[in-house]
Amino acid sequence: MYNSETNVGLRGENICIVHYLGLLESVAPSKDKIGFAGSAKSLEGRSSEERLIGLVENAQLNDLLHKDSSTSKQVAVHVSNNGFKITDLSSGNVLDRVSLLCVIQCVSYEDDDGNSNVAFLVQKPLSSRLQCHLFQTKSIADADHICALLQQAFTAAVNSAKVQ
Repeated sequence: MYNSETNVGLRGENICIVHYLGLLESVAPSKDKIGFAGSAKSLEGRSSEERLIGLVENAQLNDLLHKDSSTSKQVAVHVSNNGFKITDLSSGNVLDRVSLLCVIQCVSYEDDDGNSNVAFLVQKPLSSRLQCHLFQTKSIADADHICALLQQAFTAAVNSAKVQ
């Protein structure tokens, strides 16, 4: 799962090299809103995954998030039993650390242009805002792998809690 041409791929079991398309923030859900996506009436019949993808695509149409990797920075996403960390590969700076308890949803999908993306929806402690981190991978298999890593971390945390 490594592309030497663009240096995008997977490094190690739980570190993924991807392009960071950006961060979108919104007020947390309330009675009349479901996350980012507007009133409940406009969302009837749509799954949470469809709503998150719709949010991302709408933000891309409004130039709030990058659409493709040509103008975005390369980052390492490190998934562990504690959560995930985003590190800028060009500077080595940690862009964000997110506790596993703050992760609401992870969705991998292929957009209309054939790009493979991963969206993490998170809500940090003591915050009334939701954040959506968007990444682009080399393939849908890589995007699915990132979501699988996060699922494994959740499973490990649940199993650890059962043992204690």
